[in-house]
Amino acid sequence: RDILLGRGRRAFWMEEIEYLWIAVVTGVGTFLAWPHLERHLGVKETDAWIDWGDAIGVGAFCVIGAMNGIRAGVPCVAAVVCGMFTATFGGVVRDVLMERPVRILHSYTNIYATTALSAGVRSRMGG
Repeated sequence: RDILLGRGRRAFWMEEIEYLWIAVVTGVGTFLAWPHLERHLGVKETDAWIDWGDAIGVGAFCVIGAMNGIRAGVPCVAAVVCGMFTATFGGVVRDVLMERPVRILHSYTNIYATTALSAGVRSRMGG
């Protein structure tokens, strides 16, 4: 997304370090806590609350991406697409690293990109 926005911008996490810290703390915390959650609380990868957490993350990152597009001064449609890219490509990286089918490329999984796109439209509309 930042490359598409151009103008010599660096990656957003280099300018806004809080997003890097959120990702690092969440990743390390999940990595360390997951074995305990599975063993003692019976948490599974297929539990519904994990999908809910994923949906909240998709929505949050969609709004962040759309806002970055707005700050870059791109047209409305491009800002919405920036939100969709930000929200969905993180999921692509996640699925590739976990050796799962990439969710946005398989029709038998959730409507991931469409949901992100609609969140981008809604955030761009101001509400």
